[in-house]
Amino acid sequence: MIRVVCREGGRETELGSRVMNAKKIFLKLEALGQSLRFAAGTEPEQWETIAENADGTVLSTDKAGGFIGAYIGLFASGNGWSSSNYADFDYFEYVGL
Repeated sequence: MIRVVCREGGRETELGSRVMNAKKIFLKLEALGQSLRFAAGTEPEQWETIAENADGTVLSTDKAGGFIGAYIGLFASGNGWSSSNYADFDYFEYVGL
């Protein structure tokens, strides 16, 4: 399960999700200004949009009420539960505009 979740002011909102039954999943985030698009696929360049037009201003100092130290990285979670599942990240690329 791939989920895109926005956490703002202690409240979580799910922006989209997809069930993908594959051992290898590719993830993609595109930003156009403050508009974010999240996608995933089981093959490179075959993307399924999970969430689009997500509000990137939640990461801004003004909206968060102070500096939040926003950064880019990879993260996997058992959503608060112990799990025997794992996530391997083979590749990460950042392309600035």
